[in-house]
Amino acid sequence: MLVRDLQLNYQADGHGAAVLCLHGWASSLRMWQRTARRLAPAYHVISLDLPGFGDSSRPSPDFDFTAPSYAAVVSAFLAQMTQTPVVIVGHSMGGLIALQLALTYPDLVSGLVLSNPVITGNVGPGLGAFLRSRLGQHVLHLSQRSHLLARIGQQTFFADARFFRGAALRRNIVDLARAAPEAVAGSLRAILSSDLSAELSGIQAPTLVITGAHDLTVPVADARLAARRIPGAHLAIVPRASHLPMDEQPVLFDRLVEGYFARYVPCPVLGAGA
Repeated sequence: MLVRDLQLNYQADGHGAAVLCLHGWASSLRMWQRTARRLAPAYHVISLDLPGFGDSSRPSPDFDFTAPSYAAVVSAFLAQMTQTPVVIVGHSMGGLIALQLALTYPDLVSGLVLSNPVITGNVGPGLGAFLRSRLGQHVLHLSQRSHLLARIGQQTFFADARFFRGAALRRNIVDLARAAPEAVAGSLRAILSSDLSAELSGIQAPTLVITGAHDLTVPVADARLAARRIPGAHLAIVPRASHLPMDEQPVLFDRLVEGYFARYVPCPVLGAGA
């Protein structure tokens, strides 16, 4: 689909209330395939590759990789996809974009499921401080031209090898290789400069915040902050999981997501025979 001179790749399945899945940094819509399959019998599930990632087109050199810019693109995409508000399921950077959408375009968002969302821009134990330094900014600049440094960063950025391995790890490696280097570096730079903590009280959509108990990529404190400041939000901390609980603890993650939909977007078909 052509949106603002960007060719956006997406997958859609099912009928009913609309659900939009937004992937995280250096990833693609493929991270939501399991969740989409679970929800599609009852809902119209749309999974999107953000500009510069997956099979969506590479943005122009002057593209702004910040959450407000991505939110504007996603809002234009939704205007072509559906006439009704959507529940947004977002991971990490996708959670940040989902929150920005809910703040900037509240009429588009009927609910939020946020997995390990970026709130304060803090990433990794000490990684954020390094990347904000002069040397770190130089590393990010070099990463705009090569995946090598980004690949090294991804392996430290994401993963706790106790929980994250196998097919999910291979998927992430492939997704990074397919991403535009400038999108990988530009969006990470934007994450580091993001801080929505003072705006969370303005979120009106019913919200579920999920995080892995051992997430060192986006601090668990960010999830706690979001759940505390978003009115009526619920917090679920997944044991034996780090930054990707949908891969590390898929059964529990599915139950949490389906429980949210059963409460806020009820449909008798969901979970039948599961």
